[in-house]
Amino acid sequence: MRVKFARIVPFDFEGLEIWELTPEELHSASIAAIDVPPGAAHRTARSSRSDKLYVCIEGRIAFVVMDREFQLEAMDVLHVPRGEWFSYRNAEDQTARLLLVHVPPFDLASEEFSDKDD
Repeated sequence: MRVKFARIVPFDFEGLEIWELTPEELHSASIAAIDVPPGAAHRTARSSRSDKLYVCIEGRIAFVVMDREFQLEAMDVLHVPRGEWFSYRNAEDQTARLLLVHVPPFDLASEEFSDKDD
């Protein structure tokens, strides 16, 4: 089924603007668009349930996955395996946009966030 982006109301998650795009009929994965403003970051976290696939649609994002650094640019894809610690930050001067696919679907109860500063 089709999900019309223009009809989705985004929500704020610690300074990130997120659009939930998963079709209701899809139960094997979930997808979201994420706008990452300049200076915004996703704190260190990991999932005990899902692999994560990040696709950089616009801009540049600096990721850290298990102490390895990656710079994503437009159309780059990064796989964050289930159980691995990761974080990301937009150090650029313009908003970046990511698509995020969770396999299996996102479940907040399965996400763990680190208390350490990044």
